[in-house]
Amino acid sequence: MVPRRADGTPLGARPGQVLAVPPDLSNTGDPRQGCDPANPGSVYVTFPSCQLIAEVDLRTQRILQSRQFVRDPNNDAITVVDTGADPLCPIDCAEQFEDPDYAAALASAPPGDPDGMYPLAMALVTPPADPTACVDFADLEVQDVSLYVGGLGSDNIYELRYDGKTWTDDPLEFELTAAQGISAIRPTPPMLMASGPDPDPEPYQFLYVIAGDGSTRVVRREFSPNRTELGSECDTQVDPTVVTAAACHPAEFPGENPPDRRPFARGPGIRGPNGSLITDWTFQKWYSAAEVSAAGGSYDRCPSATADTAEASAEGRAISSPFTGPGVVGVASTSFGRLVFGVFDQFQDDRRISTAYDYLGIMDAQIPPHSLWPNVDPTLATTTIEALPRMEDKVPDRLLPNGIADPTVTRTLSPSLRRIDRAYETRVACNNDNDCDDVRCLLSEGESTGYCEQIGPALSPPVSEREQDRLAKSEEDDDVMASGLYENDVVRAVVRDYSAWVSGTWNLFWEGEIPGTTSASGQLLCEEPGWAGGTCLSTTAGDTRLVDKTAQFCERGVLGGDKLFILGCNQDPDCGAGQYCLLDPQAPAGSPGLCVSEVAYGASREELLQMCRPFLRDDCGAARREWAITRAFQQELWLQVLDRPVDSYVMMRQEKTSASTPVTDEEREALCRGDLVAGRVIDGEPTCARTQDEPNCGQEGELPCCASDYGFIGDPGFIECESRLTCAPEQPDNGCNTHADCAAQTPDYPLCIDGACKRPCGPDEDCALTPLPGPECFRELIRYQVLARNSFIVRGPYDFLPQKVKADPESSECYEDPEVSNLLTSRIRLGEDEADTRQNALWPIPSCPAGDERPDGGAPNPCFIDVERPAALDGNTPNAIYHFFKYGPAGDGQRPVPAIRYSNPMMSIVLDLTSLLDLAAPIPGTDDALWPAEFTEFKRSRIPGRAREAFGTKAGYAPYDANVVTASVTLTGPTRIVNAPELSTVFVVDSAGGTTRGQVVRVTLAGGQVEPDVRFLVR
Repeated sequence: MVPRRADGTPLGARPGQVLAVPPDLSNTGDPRQGCDPANPGSVYVTFPSCQLIAEVDLRTQRILQSRQFVRDPNNDAITVVDTGADPLCPIDCAEQFEDPDYAAALASAPPGDPDGMYPLAMALVTPPADPTACVDFADLEVQDVSLYVGGLGSDNIYELRYDGKTWTDDPLEFELTAAQGISAIRPTPPMLMASGPDPDPEPYQFLYVIAGDGSTRVVRREFSPNRTELGSECDTQVDPTVVTAAACHPAEFPGENPPDRRPFARGPGIRGPNGSLITDWTFQKWYSAAEVSAAGGSYDRCPSATADTAEASAEGRAISSPFTGPGVVGVASTSFGRLVFGVFDQFQDDRRISTAYDYLGIMDAQIPPHSLWPNVDPTLATTTIEALPRMEDKVPDRLLPNGIADPTVTRTLSPSLRRIDRAYETRVACNNDNDCDDVRCLLSEGESTGYCEQIGPALSPPVSEREQDRLAKSEEDDDVMASGLYENDVVRAVVRDYSAWVSGTWNLFWEGEIPGTTSASGQLLCEEPGWAGGTCLSTTAGDTRLVDKTAQFCERGVLGGDKLFILGCNQDPDCGAGQYCLLDPQAPAGSPGLCVSEVAYGASREELLQMCRPFLRDDCGAARREWAITRAFQQELWLQVLDRPVDSYVMMRQEKTSASTPVTDEEREALCRGDLVAGRVIDGEPTCARTQDEPNCGQEGELPCCASDYGFIGDPGFIECESRLTCAPEQPDNGCNTHADCAAQTPDYPLCIDGACKRPCGPDEDCALTPLPGPECFRELIRYQVLARNSFIVRGPYDFLPQKVKADPESSECYEDPEVSNLLTSRIRLGEDEADTRQNALWPIPSCPAGDERPDGGAPNPCFIDVERPAALDGNTPNAIYHFFKYGPAGDGQRPVPAIRYSNPMMSIVLDLTSLLDLAAPIPGTDDALWPAEFTEFKRSRIPGRAREAFGTKAGYAPYDANVVTASVTLTGPTRIVNAPELSTVFVVDSAGGTTRGQVVRVTLAGGQVEPDVRFLVR
């Protein structure tokens, strides 16, 4: 058939989508039921290039009514114009005008509109044809007729209202922000859904709109016949912590990442799995007999279920198929030739993972409406451990560079991630004293079971076999826990968003690299060179800077306060063409060199070694080519000198001292400077005496007693020192092992730390790490990377560093955008101690809000946990999930161990700023020496450079994504999907499959199986 205007002239426009008009709406004559070849009725057709929708008589081929969507070139507004039965269109199909009678019409055809709406998508919503048929109360809410139209050239949906069978002149319109056009509109069946705190269901109907941005946008349709608005858009990517209306959370667009939307979600729409595009939707409604009867309908006129689904439902079998009970299910085809299902209210009840696995409820298992149906329901009692959002069953990998020796034992107290409770289990059950090792069994009155007494400092409250999170797998003969998840003491993470949980490896890097900042095209600029041009003198901000025209520092997440690290070379091939690697022969083995030009290397190698010495070697070993970034711009970094880092080390107190005696400031300073190291001689005089040599040492007129040898039990005790350390120019040939080695050879540097003789920098001494780089040493393009200074960086399958950082549109300076969700951060900045971390002038970490178990994008992140662990735990215990421990002797001597909660879109973890496991364990190198309570305090100086802790996550949410294939049928490029008469069966138009130009496939979806019907095939 050829669509024609009223005078019989061909329309000449290419049709888009076709929609059959119900008989009672058709303008072809009296409504007729059934199929009448003499009066086939009419269809609605879109003609995109003509900006037209028309009703076409299938018998006469004439246009009966039409509307044209005309865009105003002045304001871009679209007006719907009644073009009656004689619209004029650009010519797409010129062969329809071969008859000479149509020559004039062909010649006078209007040109196309490149900025037009190009209407394509249509959807018709009508009331039930028979209110006594298969209907429920939701169906009866639809009281009028609406035709929805959308186009590829507009983000607006238009609702054409009806006056009898004719479209009215007052259409409603609704804009889908940033939709990039509309290719399909699919109304859902009306349904009853509960939403928000009110458990009573309400009627809902939605429009699933396939948009040009690759998503399916969801619009809630208004029911009232007197409505003045088409509806409202639902955000299908709302963060589960802030849902206010589960059935349709309003979609809002404040910036790129609204606080109430899942971070990284590309808009509010549904997207296909694994990068696929959803090409079409259909919806199947399984009616409840009780609801149909209550509405006055007839259940025996409802669609029937397939046999295997009915059997599964009758037998109560748990299968993956959505078709096992009443409700509405979406069925969608994807560009990968697969089928997925849509969720409405099937998971709306209070669903949580079995307490056998998740006693405290730390695992989110929400499947909100308008999600894709999960491959596995994690809340079923039959669900296996492997299907749960969980941690990799492996002890986290913790790396503390430079090792642990007697002076540096405090490194073990560096921050570490909180593990499951069993890792801290110290309370041992007992029936009598014989069950305890040299301590009493403490029994409450009337109780036959108690706990062994704890002597000395310990974690509090003590973790017992019963009072814990029960995430550890129980032994076969243990009746305390039903199951548990882990054999190892894994990191404990709270699942924030089940849909965002993925498998992968996560790393916590101290001063780690900011991803994407490593480059070989940096150029150092110096406005005021220093001696011989080897260094740079910075008297004004910005005098020394790195410029890289290929960089995008803000987009990578760089901020002022980070630091620049210049990479070196070990051999000539590490450098560019025409460059040699300048290595200092006096530097320690493996120390990296600098890339210099071949000409400079040949002409002035010795001079370069002299002027560039600060960048080739340091008295402590290899040079540390690191500088503070004072300001960061999109392609430029301003640099300043860094001080040497503050290091923590332990010194034993003087012999003849009682550990219980308070340490005076004078004693602390002398011990930390190394004044009391045995064997130290200044100007021919010893600075202290050993008691074995001078029993009267420490008395008036005598030399002070020397510090004791390392031994952490009993007297004389020990203290923790913090200093910026500098190294002796001359070191022992094979390094030092003890302080005495240094005192004997380099008395001015009496401390042996990490195998080198060192001393604290003096109060008036320049303790800079490395001078600013000058033009003679860094004339060539350099290789560099940016490190996050004084911060832990959290890196894993998701990278959140760049999300909050923006470039100022005028200055291009990098700044953190406060409007972006606080979950989009990978930094945990730490001050010198807890007070400096909480009150830092630039980056303070506030306290966590009370009762904030699953923080949303507006909550502070990271934040300090200010609530103590409760003595007893269960799923309803406040503070059971996030809390701090105390440490110390029982009674008033216990001190809180500071803890920080860090969250990202996927999970929340706890970082204990003093490692709980190491604090409660014997001091390294001893069997039973315990840390004094004051060591619970956090000190940043304990963290060795490039410290790291790694853990893994497993499984998580995965949508049911079914491949449709048999030996004879393969679904390749589905473009249209429609329901079969029976439930859980669809027909799929596959435009790319088959052996010729496509195929139509019948697919059954029941019983958890998606199978094409090999007996039905149209090619």
